[in-house]
Amino acid sequence: MGSESKEKKRRSSPSISSDGGKGKRRRSVEDKKEKRKDKKSHRHSKHHSDKEKKSEGKHKDKRHKRDRHLILEFQELSNDDYFSKNNEFAAWLKEKRKIYFADLSTESARELFTEFVKDWNKQKLESKYYEGIVTGPRTSHKWNIKQYGLCIDKKAKKQGHLIHTHLITNGFGSDLHLNTKLIIFYVKVGDVIAARNVFDGMPERSVVSWTAMVSGYSQNGRFEKAFVLFSDMRHCGVKANQFTYGSALRACTSLRCLDMGIQVQGCIQKGRFVENLFVKSALVDFHSKCGKMEDASYLFGTMMERDVVSWNAMIGGYAVQGFADDSFCMFRSMLRGGLVPDCYTLGSVLRASAEGGGLIIANQIHGIITQLGYGSYDIVTGLLINAYAKNGSLRSAKDLRKGMLKKDLFSSTALITGYAHEGIYSVDALDLFKEMNQMNIGMDDVILCSMLNICANLASFALGTQIHAFALKYQPSYDVAMGNALIDMYAKSGEIEDAKRAFDEMEEKNVISWTSLISGYAKHGYGHMAVSLYKKMESKGFKPNDVTFLSLLFACSHTGLTAEGCECFNNMVNKYNIKPRAEHYSCMVDLFARQGLLEEAYNLLCKIDIKHNASLWGAILGASSIYGYMSLGKEAASNLFNMQPENSVNYVVLASIYSAAGLCFPDTFVLEPSFLPPSAVWKSSDHRSVQLNGNLTVSVDEVGSALGMRQLLTYDMKTKTHFLFSVSRSVFNTIPKTPVGKTRQWAPVSTITTASALINETPVENFAEQVKDDDLKTSNAGSRRWGCLDGDIAKVFLQQQHTDYGIRCLNAVNFPLKGFSEITSQMAGKALHAFCIVGSVNLGIFQTNTLINMYSKFGNIEHARYVFDEMRHRNEASWSTMLSGYVRVGLYEEAVGLFCQMWGLGVEPNGFMVASLITACSRSGYMADEGFQVHGFVVKTGILGDVYVGTALVHFYGSIGLVYNAQKLFEEMPDHNVVSWTSLMVGYSDSGNPGEVLNVYQRMRQEGVSGNQNTFATVTSSCGLLEDQVLGYQVLGHIIQYGFEDSVSVANSLISMFSSFSSVEEACYVFDHMNECDIISWNAMISAYAHHGLCRESLRCFHWMRHLHNETNSTTLSSLLSVCSSVDNLKWGRGIHGLVVKLGLDSNVCICNTLLTLYSEAGRSEDAELVFQAMTERDLISWNSMMACYVQDGKCLDGLKILAELLQMGKVMNHVTFASALAACSNPECLIESKIVHALIIVAGFHDFLIVGNALVTMYGKLGMMMEAKKVLQTMPQPDRVTWNALIGGHAENEEPNEAVKAYKLIREKGIPANYITMVSVLGACSAPDDLLKHGMPIHAHIVLTGFESDDYVKNSLITMYAKCGDLNSSNYIFDGLGNKSPITWNAMVAANAHHGCGEEALKIFGEMRNVGVNLDQFSFSGGLAATANLAVLEEGQQLHGLVIKLGFESDLHVTNAAMDMYGKCGEMHDVLKMLPQPINRSRLSWNILISAFARHGCFQKARETFHEMLKLGPKPDHVTFVSLLSACNHGGLVDEGLAYYDSMTREFGVFPGIEHCVCIIDLLGRSGRLSHAEGFIKEMPVPPNDLAWRSLLAACRIHGNLELARKTAEHLLELDPSDDSAYVLYSNVCATSGKWEDVENLRKEMGSNNIKKQPACSWVKLKDKVHSFGMGEKYHPQASRISAKLGELMKMTKEAGYVPDTSFALHDMDEEQKEYNLWNHSERLALAFGLINTPESSTLRIFKNLRVCGDCHSVYKFVSGIVGRKIVLRDPYRFHHFSGGKCSCGDYW
Repeated sequence: MGSESKEKKRRSSPSISSDGGKGKRRRSVEDKKEKRKDKKSHRHSKHHSDKEKKSEGKHKDKRHKRDRHLILEFQELSNDDYFSKNNEFAAWLKEKRKIYFADLSTESARELFTEFVKDWNKQKLESKYYEGIVTGPRTSHKWNIKQYGLCIDKKAKKQGHLIHTHLITNGFGSDLHLNTKLIIFYVKVGDVIAARNVFDGMPERSVVSWTAMVSGYSQNGRFEKAFVLFSDMRHCGVKANQFTYGSALRACTSLRCLDMGIQVQGCIQKGRFVENLFVKSALVDFHSKCGKMEDASYLFGTMMERDVVSWNAMIGGYAVQGFADDSFCMFRSMLRGGLVPDCYTLGSVLRASAEGGGLIIANQIHGIITQLGYGSYDIVTGLLINAYAKNGSLRSAKDLRKGMLKKDLFSSTALITGYAHEGIYSVDALDLFKEMNQMNIGMDDVILCSMLNICANLASFALGTQIHAFALKYQPSYDVAMGNALIDMYAKSGEIEDAKRAFDEMEEKNVISWTSLISGYAKHGYGHMAVSLYKKMESKGFKPNDVTFLSLLFACSHTGLTAEGCECFNNMVNKYNIKPRAEHYSCMVDLFARQGLLEEAYNLLCKIDIKHNASLWGAILGASSIYGYMSLGKEAASNLFNMQPENSVNYVVLASIYSAAGLCFPDTFVLEPSFLPPSAVWKSSDHRSVQLNGNLTVSVDEVGSALGMRQLLTYDMKTKTHFLFSVSRSVFNTIPKTPVGKTRQWAPVSTITTASALINETPVENFAEQVKDDDLKTSNAGSRRWGCLDGDIAKVFLQQQHTDYGIRCLNAVNFPLKGFSEITSQMAGKALHAFCIVGSVNLGIFQTNTLINMYSKFGNIEHARYVFDEMRHRNEASWSTMLSGYVRVGLYEEAVGLFCQMWGLGVEPNGFMVASLITACSRSGYMADEGFQVHGFVVKTGILGDVYVGTALVHFYGSIGLVYNAQKLFEEMPDHNVVSWTSLMVGYSDSGNPGEVLNVYQRMRQEGVSGNQNTFATVTSSCGLLEDQVLGYQVLGHIIQYGFEDSVSVANSLISMFSSFSSVEEACYVFDHMNECDIISWNAMISAYAHHGLCRESLRCFHWMRHLHNETNSTTLSSLLSVCSSVDNLKWGRGIHGLVVKLGLDSNVCICNTLLTLYSEAGRSEDAELVFQAMTERDLISWNSMMACYVQDGKCLDGLKILAELLQMGKVMNHVTFASALAACSNPECLIESKIVHALIIVAGFHDFLIVGNALVTMYGKLGMMMEAKKVLQTMPQPDRVTWNALIGGHAENEEPNEAVKAYKLIREKGIPANYITMVSVLGACSAPDDLLKHGMPIHAHIVLTGFESDDYVKNSLITMYAKCGDLNSSNYIFDGLGNKSPITWNAMVAANAHHGCGEEALKIFGEMRNVGVNLDQFSFSGGLAATANLAVLEEGQQLHGLVIKLGFESDLHVTNAAMDMYGKCGEMHDVLKMLPQPINRSRLSWNILISAFARHGCFQKARETFHEMLKLGPKPDHVTFVSLLSACNHGGLVDEGLAYYDSMTREFGVFPGIEHCVCIIDLLGRSGRLSHAEGFIKEMPVPPNDLAWRSLLAACRIHGNLELARKTAEHLLELDPSDDSAYVLYSNVCATSGKWEDVENLRKEMGSNNIKKQPACSWVKLKDKVHSFGMGEKYHPQASRISAKLGELMKMTKEAGYVPDTSFALHDMDEEQKEYNLWNHSERLALAFGLINTPESSTLRIFKNLRVCGDCHSVYKFVSGIVGRKIVLRDPYRFHHFSGGKCSCGDYW
């Protein structure tokens, strides 16, 4: 108001202008406008009065004449609008010049108006959407929204900034909608920082604001910030919408972060947006781009409706993942569905086409693009060009680009890259490059590198230098890729010096740079320079790759650097662990061969473990031709003919070798007709034709001659097959020349040995199928002659006279050379054998040996032995084949017998025979002695140096567990092969030493030996056992490097290894990509799921296994049973048990043992006992499992009975047996048994076993015998970390923090690394306030120093430690500082607050858990229910219980017990009994809670009855049981019974008295008046008295008025804690009761001087959600007057009913009337009056008090309950009082 009045006053002051009265008139007009503006709410009036119009028109005319030249500058205004803009001018003056329009003179106005017009025009020219921005206060909210909409649409960044400034100036800075528009605007123009500043400055935010910001981050590539902001939004409680989720998913998709996306998906499902089309499309896109195509396909399939975006997500996902066919299939489905694709659809399909879709697909998509009219879209055209280029259709790509109106960089790059890839379009590439340069299209690295690649392929130095200069023009400092391309270009262009110069000028080099220059030196013949550069490369720290070594070896082989080449090869294999490829071996073979070292070359060729290729044998053949090495040349040529039958050079080279040696070809070599050599190579000088055997017509050409030999190329006119062979000149001359079209018989056919190669008919394997079924007639002729063959097959041969055909079949398989070795069908083998018999074909020794091998291979060992026995002559191979046949079929004893027979006949055994014999001893499992004898025989005969024999012995000793002997034997072997190394590894693996397996593997690799599939299977399994992921992934790299990833056994081991690493997804990946799966594969996958508790996945895998594999064994079922070993999955376990019985495997010991574990883990010891009793055969595992089952179920004595039974039967026991027995003795009731078991362990010699020692330390720790635990640890040979953790845990359980810390210091001194369990145990020892400063905080500091602070378990232990030590603030601080809080952390915080008595805070944290979406578990509910129990808040407890039932935790025993305890402490005994499990299923805790509840509610006899029922049906009582029982006796006045229970506690049940038991006995004796007994008990009690003990005695002294004993007791109490207010209060009450008022006054003065305050009494009543509390004489309650009136009414009613006040409870020195008045002002009476006023008459009234209820108030409550007829429940800190009908449940004894 002040500013407005000043402004009006100022406007009414005399004018300072010199315009006469004009200024005055102008001011009057302005005043009128101001008034109109105020009336119309700052909006221009569209309708003026006539008078106003005339006045306004006069002003316009005058100003127009005076300022005509200004109007011309005001281009955007018409003449009529001049004065309508006068307000803008006035506002401009006020804002820019700080003056008012009315104060201006004419001249001043003219000058300033000119400046205003220029400024205004400038703003108008900046944006046509900016009209009216400077109108000041007249801008409206709607107008601002509209203007920002225009700025967003046009991305007008500058104008938007101006509008933002204008909004802030005019007070719109806090408007929610405008700020949201601002965020969207800044996001659209790419200014994310400005958008975030607006977002952070918003006083309030809507979901649209959050979404705009999340979307902004996502659109501008800041995906991590988008997800973080989304998480913040969730934490702030803002519910996201579908657009928020879409933006968050887009961020996760771009990051390819599956975990974050899954979290967002969980939020989507929780928010019920999963069916939203927009969100679901984003989900499909997320899963597809992250590689989860199965999940994406599932989501896509569940969509009720699909739009183009949904289809684009699937099509694009398949394209990105490389599934081109699936992408096209999805595209076709989209078209069939009637949807029209957009640019994104076509772009995705084109990308898929470019990656492998093929040219046909690209053409089809091109047609669709043209049809839909997308041909004008540059991006689509560019992608189409890229697709054509990558599919080789460069002409189409070129035509497309030519038709583009605007040629961009992308299309040009795609086309040039295609030219470079094809290598034959260099001219076109250069033309395109020139065109790009002329059109000023920017050049990037890809184009320049492609052009340099083209120059390199052309070897064009001139062109390359031009491109180099062009690159320098665009990029003076080129990158590594450009430098590498330059080196390659100069080297291939013959300018090695320029290549070296380009190399030297590179500021940064990589391995490719060095390799490119080395390759250049190699191609130029500078071998020494290549080797020198390689050494320099190593010195610079660069690690060469396989291409580097390939170039080096090439250089060495072509320059004769044999030694340097060998050194490089050894470095590659041994130093850099690079597996050589075929190309490397080719260079090495060529290196040796060029130097004439053909034997070394051949030996290297034989040793390599990769498939030989043509280049390897070609090097051998070429060198053999140079050096005239006939045998190697022949072998090389034979292999080359098989690999490259079309390569005529190989034939010519071999022919030249034979011609040079003057020899004929020994065999015929086959050529296909289409692979005939050209005439330029084969000089045909003659043509002749012959007829062979009257059947085959052959044309013969002379193709070469040397030394009297003719090289003949024959052509079978019937089979159209060519053959090459040699004949002598004389034989060739006997072949008559044949006119064209005629054929003649050639007599001397026998001289040409070509019969074995002239037939190309049905393979022998299919021969049996040639015989028709109706021709097979029964005949015993063949059977009589040869009992092991089918006579009917032989007869068919005879009947159909297929003698000639049989000969051709024999020849077809090269029978003389290979015999029966390549037969793959037993029927075919028998048929061929039958033919040999009936056709009188004499089988040589070699063919007979292959026949024996064939029969043994098919398991027909009787036939094999028959053939062996019928042999007239045998060689070593015959015996060896028969011996290995016996081993193959498992007849190990027969193998040993055959060996003895052979030795008796004087046949000298070779290495293969002995190796087979040793293998028989290994596999038998019971022939160890025979194996030792064979070892002796080997040493005696001197064949130990044979690598096969040594390897077999290594495997033998490993299989029988003597790994040391295997290692020693291995070290003595002169040679090792891969099988030797693998055998040693298997031995270590079987003996449970995976670490040594990896050591052996490393040694093997260092010696340059490559592993086989058995090697990698063993090593992989060992990595899994060690749980060493780093080693595991290294071995996986080796597996892929050597190409064994497709091996079934290796894949099975990988599945097991990944399972050990907790990487189930990787295991699934390996399993899903296996080409072949055996039963071990399925079992490994099921075990992987089982190992991680994934029951449903295991069962699903088993389901598919039964459908696809149709085979199940005991391992399968055992794995399934193991995963069902829980209460939740017990039903599935029972189902598998039924399947076991159905399949007849219930007698299998392994499965039965797993069943025992199943029922044990599920807490069903009775079912486990039934399985155990039904077992017909039991091994030690069975007994151990049953014992562990009893121990786990708390039946320790039954577990020890199992041990006793084992001892009585004399069965062998192991360390596991005694470890379970020690666990059974960990209960204090088994103290004597623990000593006995310990003695048995020493007698049996198991005391040195680590697991037994650890169990002993744990047992003594739980028994509280820490001295014995220390002694055990000190006598252990090598205590490990587990041992020390057990010791520290024992100290923690026994509340010995000093000893626990001392033990931890010893760990550090001994150098034993601690783990998180160590830290958790040490922290658990700190449980008192004194421990915090002394131990707790220093340990926390040490945890931070050692890095354990990041461990979740350690964090939770820190929270618990601080809470137990009374520092809840530190617990909260640690909790609040955690970024990612796990459910365990939340649970720890809830439990800490509940334990510390902060129940309200515990419930608050529990509520936060639900709000942030933490998954609640049984521990969460246990902590929450404990908090409600401590607060005695029934409503909250009932809500929690309802949530328990809703989430399915009602069957959890811990939750059930917590709920029972809650209802018991809230006064609801009915609910306790309703929830109580059946007696047979009750745990000890359930019994204890029930007894405690009965005691708390005054049901003392029921408490005793429950205890005796527990003794009959339940577990043995513990110390908690007796605390509850003694408390019941105490509150019920059952003195004799309580003393009897206390006496039997130790004598009968072995429970040592604790301070809690002693306090109960003191209170029991004191309340009954036996004060002297109570005092004597304190002096003799087994534990030192604490404050509770003395306080109980002092309270008893107050009841019975024993002043002297009270004085002494108070002194003891004050000695323990001088600040204890209860000592003063209770002793003061005793003095007051005794009338010692002076002593009372002195005590009160002493309390005041010591600043000790009495805890005030407080009572409260909870109504609905509010707690109403009352103190002594409360007068400030809103209903105080009503409460006072109600108390007066109750006083009158109770006195009429016979109530007489007991003023002894008024502990102040005053008259009786005042005492009575004070009694009626007690807090519990005020709460009673309030409750009666505000609760329904029929309801139960619940009142709580923080101190023990006053005796007089207790009487009043009884009277009131009888008068008003209501149930009243009063809860004090000790018990419940149930008042009803004038009586109390306590029986007036409390």
